[in-house]
Amino acid sequence: MLKSGNAKGASASKSVQASPEAVAATGDLINQLSNERLTLYRRGVGRPLAREVRIRLSEIVRELDRLWEQRRRELASPPFPIEAAVPSAKARPRGQPQVA
Repeated sequence: MLKSGNAKGASASKSVQASPEAVAATGDLINQLSNERLTLYRRGVGRPLAREVRIRLSEIVRELDRLWEQRRRELASPPFPIEAAVPSAKARPRGQPQVA
């Protein structure tokens, strides 16, 4: 079940510039938790889940929600500061050709 945006996530909108390592780490955590969740569900096929398993599943779901929100922010943030990517007009005097 997908959840729509929540108030807590909306209020915490900060400008996050993630490094490629951080993005990969977030994706890896999402994959690990998703695999753990799948394993727990597979163990319970055909019978009720134990209380400990249900508690762990709810923890995993909360953490996955948080990680997916973090991942969205990482993907939406620019990979580097925009000012550094575009040379300013003040960087070279008018009339002089740009050197490649």
